[in-house]
Amino acid sequence: DLDPMGRSTPKGTFRGFFKVLGSENQLQAEQYMDLPDTVLQTQVKSLVRTLELALDRSGQVLPVNLISSNPEGNLNDGLDPTLEQVGTIVLKDNEIPLLLERITTEDNQKLWLFSWKTLEVLTDKEYANDKVFSDQAAPDSMLSSRFQGGPIKDWIGIILLAIGAYLFAWVLTLILGRLVRLWWKNFTKSKHHSVLKTLLIPLRLVLAVAILLYFSRTLGISIVVRQAFA
Repeated sequence: DLDPMGRSTPKGTFRGFFKVLGSENQLQAEQYMDLPDTVLQTQVKSLVRTLELALDRSGQVLPVNLISSNPEGNLNDGLDPTLEQVGTIVLKDNEIPLLLERITTEDNQKLWLFSWKTLEVLTDKEYANDKVFSDQAAPDSMLSSRFQGGPIKDWIGIILLAIGAYLFAWVLTLILGRLVRLWWKNFTKSKHHSVLKTLLIPLRLVLAVAILLYFSRTLGISIVVRQAFA
């Protein structure tokens, strides 16, 4: 049977987790994590926040369309069939795989959850003092308020960044087109002119998306906000 929370597939778990993060429902977020019995209920909120901070400030996740929607996961990724890598987190120059793991519940349901193999590393004392986990309170202002699980300043920031990325990509492709015309004297009369003109539009979009993804990660924009634009 399909899980009502979408955890029957890696893609469903990935989407569902970020949806509940956006609603700031940390208790429901717990249901997307494979936690051993040794983790106390009082520690869950802190663990969810730890994962969110790590993803905000040093995490890189796969585009959702590249994550398997097969209940069996991607069986050709070279990993154990019960594991699915959906991103990476970098702490102290160490690259930690962000893993989902397929577990079997007591009632024989097969669910994909964020693996304890990743979560345990994030709680290791070796990384306790990493700047990624410094959860300093922001100044009390409207911009520090949260909307749909992300700081308002991050929503404003990513919108401005998206506009800037597109304008930069537009200028870059415009310069590229001009350079081709200068180098190829009769280019406008060539049959290749319309081909280049057609290709510049998708190239512009690809460049804009690449710039947006890079700088949104570099600037530490909330993972919830970034996923809304993914």
